[in-house]
Amino acid sequence: MTHGENRKSAGMGSIRVERVGDAVGRCAELLVAALGGGARLVVTGGRGAAQVYERLAARRVDLADSELWLSDERCVPAGDARSNGRLVERQLVAPLPPALRPRLRAPRLDRPPAAAAAIYERELAIVGGSAYASPRFDVVFLSVGRDGHVASLFPDQAALGERDRWAVAVDEPGLAPFVPRVTLTFPVLAHCARLVLLALGEEKRPALAALEQSLSGAAGGRPDSATVDAQPAAMLASDCAEQGGEVVVVTDIASGGGTQA
Repeated sequence: MTHGENRKSAGMGSIRVERVGDAVGRCAELLVAALGGGARLVVTGGRGAAQVYERLAARRVDLADSELWLSDERCVPAGDARSNGRLVERQLVAPLPPALRPRLRAPRLDRPPAAAAAIYERELAIVGGSAYASPRFDVVFLSVGRDGHVASLFPDQAALGERDRWAVAVDEPGLAPFVPRVTLTFPVLAHCARLVLLALGEEKRPALAALEQSLSGAAGGRPDSATVDAQPAAMLASDCAEQGGEVVVVTDIASGGGTQA
């Protein structure tokens, strides 16, 4: 296991990069460490995330007191293979014994995207007990896309600048599948005790390089703003650290080339 520099300054959280051979297993460990006592987690879709959920299910992790919130959802028919909620249900929730299963919260697929986003936002306010500050999550777990996107927040889209709404509709995503989405926004995703970002596989090397570059700009872990503005993953990591959160980027990509042994 190779740990990157852990940077922290007064009033800020920490940001570190962990290069490990078993990045999937490491992410599972970080999630397990946050469970118990009514933990709230944000979970995501994607192939790498599915592998993490398989590890958790195989360990028979007790999620009965935990609440999972979906980071984003594709607006597709119920049961569609492209649904992130279906993935989490199939890979993590259903394999667990009923007594260990968590509650999964997700945007409504039977509503137009904008309406589904508004309903999801109201659910967050009810759970958090406030319409002015989103609930603070114990862990937010996201995959970094090959273009640096997280959840359904893609580069050069208006949703990246949203700071008032907690969930928004994304009519034209930046990558396939090209279906409308509902996504949580930075004010929610950055408001957590620990942000875990998974960059799995060689195809993520350019995104990881840009993320590391943006987060190594200034002393004390304060990233270079010009670079951060170009990449959603870096923007989120910066926002989370500025709010005192711990940011862990987990990858199997070795420093020179190939994947970590």
